[in-house]
Amino acid sequence: MESRSHLKSILHRLSVSRADSAATKDYLAAWEDLYRLVRPFVFTIAYRRLGDLDSAQDATQEALLRTVKHFHSPGDLETEKKRWNLIAAEDPDAFHRWLAKVCITTAIDLQRGSNPANSKEGYTIEDASAFGLLPVSSRVEDRVLGSQYASMLPAFFDLLSSLDPSGLSRSIEKLAAAEGCRTLSERFIWMKQFLENSREIRTRRHELLHQLATELGKPASRLYVSLYRLKRKFRQAEAKVFGTHATLGSP
Repeated sequence: MESRSHLKSILHRLSVSRADSAATKDYLAAWEDLYRLVRPFVFTIAYRRLGDLDSAQDATQEALLRTVKHFHSPGDLETEKKRWNLIAAEDPDAFHRWLAKVCITTAIDLQRGSNPANSKEGYTIEDASAFGLLPVSSRVEDRVLGSQYASMLPAFFDLLSSLDPSGLSRSIEKLAAAEGCRTLSERFIWMKQFLENSREIRTRRHELLHQLATELGKPASRLYVSLYRLKRKFRQAEAKVFGTHATLGSP
């Protein structure tokens, strides 16, 4: 895979330029290239975990900052050597797995309501940019990523409909529209929350389930089974459509 060989090349550049005190410019350029390569991958993991574009963007920025801090926080020689072995090994798969763990941990912290921006070291994204280790954050770039996901939603709903000949997904999409979700993005997030029984709509979900059962002419007990099956199909369609956005593939 091209992105895999690109990552291997960047890891090699980081390892070599770090050892050469005269290669500071190359070192910073390698970090910037790494940032740009892995950012879509990190964003994809964060979005899958959080199900919200704004939260995923925050988690992406924080996960990338944590990556920079991991390799540049003060420590003794043995600690630094252990940290940098991950890069020195020039193994894209190992780095890929480590980065996925960083992103998932960051997303979990956000779900728990902690504010990772207020880290012990007090670093911010702007600090990292000033160090030359990350490009300056751009909300324009974030909006582009969001629009790319939005452009994939028609394909997602088409695939979900083909996986769900019963039409249950269309009935739930109508519920989402009735609840005020006008855009495809809003409907997608609402349906995800509904199927996952997210706390955001939990108090409303029970009432809507009975309304849905009445409209479909099914007992509520049987509807729960159908919803469980649809949730699996929803995840299948989500992975197939949105998974293609990950530059490095799935973790």
